[in-house]
Amino acid sequence: MRSLTLPLVTLFTTGLLAIVPRDPISTPLAVPSSAAVAPTGFEENKGQVRTMEGEPAPHVRYRLTQGNTQLFLLGNGIAYQFKRAHLPEGHADALKNGVAEPMEGARMETGRMDVMLEGALLFPRITAEGRSPDHTNYYADNVEDVHSYTKLTHHDVYPGIDWVVFTTPSGIKQDFIVHPGADPSLIRMRHTHHEELFIASDGGLVRGNSMGRFTEKAPLSFQDGKQVATRFVLDGNVVRFELGGYDRARALTIDPDLIWGTYYGGGGFEEGMACATAANGNVALAGWTDSSTGIASGGHQNTSGGGNADAFLAVFNSDGVRLWATYYGGGANEVGHGCAFDAVGNVYLSGYTESSSGIASAGHQGTYGGGQDAFLVKFNNTGARQWATYYGGSDFESKARCTTDGDGNVFICGWTNSLSGISSAGHQNSSGGLGDAYLVKSTLTATARGRHTMAVPAAMRGHHVLLIRVEMSISLVPPTQAPALLPVGS
Repeated sequence: MRSLTLPLVTLFTTGLLAIVPRDPISTPLAVPSSAAVAPTGFEENKGQVRTMEGEPAPHVRYRLTQGNTQLFLLGNGIAYQFKRAHLPEGHADALKNGVAEPMEGARMETGRMDVMLEGALLFPRITAEGRSPDHTNYYADNVEDVHSYTKLTHHDVYPGIDWVVFTTPSGIKQDFIVHPGADPSLIRMRHTHHEELFIASDGGLVRGNSMGRFTEKAPLSFQDGKQVATRFVLDGNVVRFELGGYDRARALTIDPDLIWGTYYGGGGFEEGMACATAANGNVALAGWTDSSTGIASGGHQNTSGGGNADAFLAVFNSDGVRLWATYYGGGANEVGHGCAFDAVGNVYLSGYTESSSGIASAGHQGTYGGGQDAFLVKFNNTGARQWATYYGGSDFESKARCTTDGDGNVFICGWTNSLSGISSAGHQNSSGGLGDAYLVKSTLTATARGRHTMAVPAAMRGHHVLLIRVEMSISLVPPTQAPALLPVGS
C-alpha cells in the first residue's frame, strides 16, 4: 500500500509558529545511527510544549523534531515549524578556521505551514503504537517519563473516518481509513501559509513559497486490494478527494503519495552544494560537514578525516532511502562542490582540499600542488573508491564542479590562481592574471589528462566570477534562487 510521505527537508518560511517547546534538562533520548535520515518518533505532550506566552498548549497532542523542522500533531491537523540559518559570505572559511562565535550578518529565518482537516473533530481519541523504550524528563516543566511513538491513529476525525500518521525509515506517512458507510467527501484539507498551491498536469498537488516547493503525487485509494480511481480537487486553499465508484458497505483506504525529502546532517553544520541524478533514479548529494557522526555509512570513508570540515557524498535510491554515504577528506579541510553520475552508475565527487595526504589514489596528479587544490574522485555504485586525483598548481584552486558525457569523459571546472600546472593542449595555455577559470576534460580512467583550457573574457577575470557554469549539465544555480512561483489557486 502506498502512503503519503511528508519529507523533513521541506523549506517553508512565511510566519512564526506560535508554539515554542522547551529543551529537556536530563535523561536525553538515545540517538540512533540512522537519525540523519529517519524520524525518531512522535513525542507525547504532557505539558512541556508551550505557547510563546509560556502557557501550556494542550491542543498539541504530539510533536516530532527532526533537524531544523518540528511537526506539531493536533487533533485535526499538522502545524509545521521550520528554521534555516542565513550566514554571510565567508562563513565556510570561518568555520574551517575554528571561529565559533556568531558572525556579523548571520540571521535565523523561521516559518510555518499548516494543513488542517476542515470540519474535523478537534479532540478525537488517539491511540499510539510503537512506544519508545527510553524517555525524556522535562524538569523545568515538572514533566517526566515522556515517551515517543511510531504510529498514531486519530479515530473518527470525521464520522467513520480515521486518520493514521506513522513513521518510516524515509519519512512520515499518513492514511485515511474510510469505514463502511462513511462519507469520504467530508475530508477537506485546508492549506495556509503558502505562496503557491495548484494541481499539476499529472494530477499531483504542488505547494510552496519563495524558499522551495514540494509535490504530492496523484492520490491512490484501495478497497480489498483493488485500486479505486481518485483525484485531487482544489477549491481555493482547500484540497479534497474525488473518487470513482466503490462499495460503500466496505472499508476504503485513501493514501495520496508524496515525493520524498530528507534532512541530511549530524550534530554539527552541513551544507549541500550540489546534487545529481542517475539513469536508474538514484540521487547523489554533495557538500561539506563538520559533524563527526551521522554522515557516513557503507561508503569509502566512514570517519571524519580531521580538520574543521570534510567533503561528503551521499547516494539515495529513487524512494529516498540512503544506499551509502562517505566522508572525503584528509587531515585538513575539504569542501565538496560538485557531483555527477556516468552512464553505468559510477558517481564522481569534486571540490577543493587543503590536505596534503588522504586525497589522491591512482589518478592523474598524486601529490598536493600547494595552497589549495581541486580534487576529483570516482566511486562505483556501492561506494568503493576507484581512483582520485588532485588538480592544481602551486597556488589556489577552488569551486570545482564536475559532469560527464556519453562518450566516457569527465569534466571539471572552477577557478585558479596558479600560473602553471593547469593548462595543457587547450584553448588558452597561460594565465590571464588575477585568477582564471579553468575547464578540464579527462577520460573516466583518469590516468591521463585530455584537453584543458583556461579561457575567460578579460572583463570577467577576478576571484568572484571564475566559474564556467554553461559547461555543466547539472544544476549550478545558487541555492538561494528558487524557481518562479505560480499564483495561489492556479
